[in-house]
Amino acid sequence: MQSRAAHRLIAHDLLPQILKSNHWGFFEYLILRYIYPLLSFDELSMLFQQVKRMMQNRIDYDGNTYAYETMSMVFIHAINSMPSDKVTSFLHHFKWLYSIDEANRSRWHAIGGLKTALDLAQRTVTTRASVQQFITYCKSTGHAIVLADLRAQWQNFVPDGYFEISSSTR
Repeated sequence: MQSRAAHRLIAHDLLPQILKSNHWGFFEYLILRYIYPLLSFDELSMLFQQVKRMMQNRIDYDGNTYAYETMSMVFIHAINSMPSDKVTSFLHHFKWLYSIDEANRSRWHAIGGLKTALDLAQRTVTTRASVQQFITYCKSTGHAIVLADLRAQWQNFVPDGYFEISSSTR
């Protein structure tokens, strides 16, 4: 069995090849999903900038669901691995998610994860209000399953009732 250090070297070698790819298919997304814990956060930023370019350049881009799902996992990985100030800086690289015009459930999940991670890292009235607004949008647009998925994914990081609409802020 290879050591984690050996896996990191393999991941580091694969990253430039993935970034050069002009057509990402299923294989690349499997790599994306399993490579992210082995990459540094700077490398993850580069990787997801490539994903952003692919989404912007190809209307028929079919790998977006895999990318959004991986982003959701990366946000938890960041909260779990870095100090708050570095998490916040890292997460700001993903604000482009808001400008993608797609009603994809996995995109909504990624946006909810991003807003949650920013709220946990910054803990301000503004970030909490952003999460509350997202919850309202999910409920009013039929994305309640997204909230259930977020509850399950973030249950070890947020208090009970976090994904419910409340009249008060922290």
